[in-house]
Amino acid sequence: MRKNFTSAILVAALVFTASLASAGTIVTQWQYVNDAYFDNWTDQVGRDKDSGSTIVASPDFRTLTWGAPGPRTLNNQPSSLVINAPVSGADLLTSYDMVVGNIVDVVSITHSNNFITNTTYNLATGRVLASVGFTPDMPAGPAQPIEYSYLEFLFFETPNSDGQGNIIDMDDIFILTASSMTSGWFYYDEYRYDFQFTSTGLGLIEGEYDTYLDTLFGSDGVYYGWLTEEGNATTAQFKLSISATPAPVPEPGTMMLLGMGLLALGGVARMHKKN
Repeated sequence: MRKNFTSAILVAALVFTASLASAGTIVTQWQYVNDAYFDNWTDQVGRDKDSGSTIVASPDFRTLTWGAPGPRTLNNQPSSLVINAPVSGADLLTSYDMVVGNIVDVVSITHSNNFITNTTYNLATGRVLASVGFTPDMPAGPAQPIEYSYLEFLFFETPNSDGQGNIIDMDDIFILTASSMTSGWFYYDEYRYDFQFTSTGLGLIEGEYDTYLDTLFGSDGVYYGWLTEEGNATTAQFKLSISATPAPVPEPGTMMLLGMGLLALGGVARMHKKN
């Protein structure tokens, strides 16, 4: 009986050690869903969505509109900010070892910068809540927990004239003030997967616009965001990529100690039987 018990402990130690050393199957292709909506916003006098803001939101909270069209507005529409979402696909390829994956377009934000009058309050701040979900496609597997993130921004509706009747066509300015929409990671089948968001259309605010913001804030600063041309629609496009690395496993010495620990348990059991 004692011999059988010791053999069982040895087998358990070997199986446990082998399971720790084994590698899972890497997912080479993913399905994905990226969604986003405006969670809150304020107008120029600080009123948010729950306190009478003049900013109008669509029923799905993916479009904000503001301002009264001016005489130079060609389409007679107010200015707007639209989140183009949700975006889904099944073509996201994993980067791993010497294999280079791909980058896919996901959610984007479009500002229609129309000529508007100063008779109404304009957008001042906004917050976007976003989510991204992954499902293994090759090989197929269960959907992974959805990851959530956010993006906060300031908006500056720049003057369309100098106050003396002279037209000024300055770009409007968005500044990112906080964001967790840059990267994240999760574990699946003994691999760690790191995903990353990048974008086109966003970057450092420089030149006359940097000077304009310094004047507004009363100090020198570094600003990251995007500019939108007066009278046109400008889109900031977000992109998604994913990479994989093997999940950390215990060092060989650690696995040997674990096995010895199981054997020691067998020895203790024998001693108790003798007693």
